[in-house]
Amino acid sequence: MTQTWKVQQVQPITSFDVAGCMLFLGCGDGCIYCVDMAKFPLRMKDNDLLVSKLYCDPERNKGISITAISVYVTPRQCVGQQFGDWIEIAYGTNRGVVRIIFQHPETVGQGRKCYSRLTCTAPW
Repeated sequence: MTQTWKVQQVQPITSFDVAGCMLFLGCGDGCIYCVDMAKFPLRMKDNDLLVSKLYCDPERNKGISITAISVYVTPRQCVGQQFGDWIEIAYGTNRGVVRIIFQHPETVGQGRKCYSRLTCTAPW
């Protein structure tokens, strides 16, 4: 009996959020990944990619990891589309930076845009 092993590069998951049937993963490489849980059982049969890279922090090459994430998508994300018309993601990094990225109906096709950047410093 021979076994076939599939090797994939993995990143440490440092945060996550769920919106409808979508699972969003903030990872140690400074990127946000998403998994469509409605399609999850079907994707294992055809060996297609289960995790999609959604967004990467512009400073990910400087050791940034996503340590907190909060996602808002319009309610129709599970009806034949990956997302509805509106997606907003707020995330924090290990360097104290909080960013808000979004894709609204008027920005579809332009990629996700960084709306705001806030740098937090601890008072201690």
